[in-house]
Amino acid sequence: MSRSSIPNGLHIIETGESLCVVTSQKFAKGTRFGPLMAKKSYIPVENAKFPLIVFGSPLLDSNDAEIEELFKIRNAYLDTRNENYCNWMIHVSPAQYSNEQNLICYQ
Repeated sequence: MSRSSIPNGLHIIETGESLCVVTSQKFAKGTRFGPLMAKKSYIPVENAKFPLIVFGSPLLDSNDAEIEELFKIRNAYLDTRNENYCNWMIHVSPAQYSNEQNLICYQ
């Protein structure tokens, strides 16, 4: 699924042991890609190349701690280990140094 979901102008290539996304054209500044699609887990995902968390928040503002705990949304961990359950964005390599960064992730 992940490889077949890549937009026009981008390509997934193999670089030794891993895959990465490269472009064959220029994109306008501010172009947005996404969302990243992956299975959600409520326990931390082990052995993920780039661990991602979607932070939860309480659904309601209550003075009753028991009710608030019952309805609280938990953090969700995105399981990007199996490309059959994800889209192409799992192949975007994270920058190793700040001067390499040309993409940001936001919730």
